[in-house]
Amino acid sequence: MIIIILESVCWKGLNLDTTDDTPAPVLRRLAAEGVAAKCYVSLPHSSKAQFTILTGTHPCSGVEIREAMRERSASVIWSLRAHKGASTVCFSVQYLPFENTAGMLGACGIRTLFGPDQLSKSPVPQSAAQSSFGADDALLLRLPPQWMSEAGKPFAAVFITMAAHYPYNWPGKTASRLASTAPTFTTIRCTKRR
Repeated sequence: MIIIILESVCWKGLNLDTTDDTPAPVLRRLAAEGVAAKCYVSLPHSSKAQFTILTGTHPCSGVEIREAMRERSASVIWSLRAHKGASTVCFSVQYLPFENTAGMLGACGIRTLFGPDQLSKSPVPQSAAQSSFGADDALLLRLPPQWMSEAGKPFAAVFITMAAHYPYNWPGKTASRLASTAPTFTTIRCTKRR
């Protein structure tokens, strides 16, 4: 089982503005139909959203990452470990100490963690830029496929990407103009439900 947490995914990562193949053809169609103008987010906190994706349950209320303090949170990953003897791994270009992501992943059943420091030791393009959040998603292109091909038994692999955090560009706009210029193709409204 492979779970890819796309975080928010930057525009250029989806190729929605070109005729090239895109990893998200349904999103291209939905964007063309204007569905992207009606977006809502029920959980605007990345770490808590990651917990919900992995467990299917609501996170704790408040900003503290209490999920990382648990010894165990029921998840499909724990089930795979118990019933199939699966190896469990997370490849993250987000720094794992950030909001105790490592603790939260451990509670969800992830045994092995590869953060930016470990991933950068594999042969990857040196253009992998660093930011305060983590490293470039290019780090996910070398070691993970090698690890999966050598796993030799069932596995659950979680990928945490970073591209959405920076830079916040889209076609025809630059980061310096984003705060004052709304895109012409969509208006996104975010609401937090209580």
